[in-house]
Amino acid sequence: MQSVSSRFLTAIRGPYNRIVTADLWYNQALVVSGLPIVDGSITVDRTQKIRRSGSITIGDPTFFPTFANSPLAPYGAELNIKWGIAFPDGSTETVSLGWFRIEDVTQETAPSQSNGGLPVLSLFDRAQAITDASFPDPIDRGGWDAMNLLTHLVQDVIPYVSVTYASSLTSGTVPGGTVFDSARMDAIESAAGYLNAEAYFDVNGNVQVVPVPALTQATPTSAAVWTADASTAAAVAAGASPSGVLVSAKRTVSRSGVYNYVACYGATTGSASPPTGYACDTDPRSPTYYGPSASGNPVGPFGASVYRYQNNLMTTSAMCAAAAATQLSNFLGLARSLSFEVCPNPALEAGDIIQVIYPDGKTELHLLDSFTIPLGPSSTFTGSTRTLTYQLSGGT
Repeated sequence: MQSVSSRFLTAIRGPYNRIVTADLWYNQALVVSGLPIVDGSITVDRTQKIRRSGSITIGDPTFFPTFANSPLAPYGAELNIKWGIAFPDGSTETVSLGWFRIEDVTQETAPSQSNGGLPVLSLFDRAQAITDASFPDPIDRGGWDAMNLLTHLVQDVIPYVSVTYASSLTSGTVPGGTVFDSARMDAIESAAGYLNAEAYFDVNGNVQVVPVPALTQATPTSAAVWTADASTAAAVAAGASPSGVLVSAKRTVSRSGVYNYVACYGATTGSASPPTGYACDTDPRSPTYYGPSASGNPVGPFGASVYRYQNNLMTTSAMCAAAAATQLSNFLGLARSLSFEVCPNPALEAGDIIQVIYPDGKTELHLLDSFTIPLGPSSTFTGSTRTLTYQLSGGT
């Protein structure tokens, strides 16, 4: 979650004066400050290649682009969208919702409108630029350092973007003969996978490379960066705020998309078999329990649900096993998911751990996968999370 004041977090639990604006940039230069946004939303989804996307309505019809050099023409212009609160004492506090390329602009005109309707913009974060910049020819990057490779793959397209690596990550050498062709984003995902990490554009428009977030039985309640709570008597007794933010919650239990076994395959060298590694759900208390190890047949009643992962940067079985464990952490917990509606907290980031206190007082920890932030009249935002199929430490 972005760093915000306690005053900000208190304010979003009650009536407040919301500010939503955008600054328009072109070629790293500010063109227009404070574009008025009257409607729209931004969606953040860590399961997508382009993490942040949205649609906004600009409250001035004259901003519809008439010429190629018009400010909102979709030929390289970017918007930095900001969401904030105006406090009664006249001060404000804002957070960035991201840096977005303008993909297209539409305007619907009615006969009674002499200057047209309001422009509606479709937006994607800077990952769209990476997706568009496919390799025109195959490139050989064998022998490169994995972190240097990932940085170059980004900065070859957007030179002014910084790439930051979590201190816990360890780099290594990409195997000889590694050739990338076509999709640049796939190459970046392979390099991040080599690091057992994920890479994404953050709210400042830069790339963060971080370990894949995971929720385990060892995750303490203190790991939660925010609490989505109801304000019923039972919830307040369980620790919720009297001014709770949870409007509605829909819990789902399903086995769809749930994997309890991951097989990872690395690079094939000559006629030798590729290195392989495996990981499975080894917790006998889990309803998706596979067995005591990945080397035998499934012994749990859930059976086997296998996900196959290929990454040609992996050169050893140990690397493949570590990658398989990382991929498995992305699937455990999907059996129990939550769709919610809460008062907006625009400072959240996909991958955050949040605490949910239900109206009946039950408490759970959840990993936030996606959410949508309203920019117009709507007062709530929606999202989806996953949690453990049972909880002992972080929840009740």
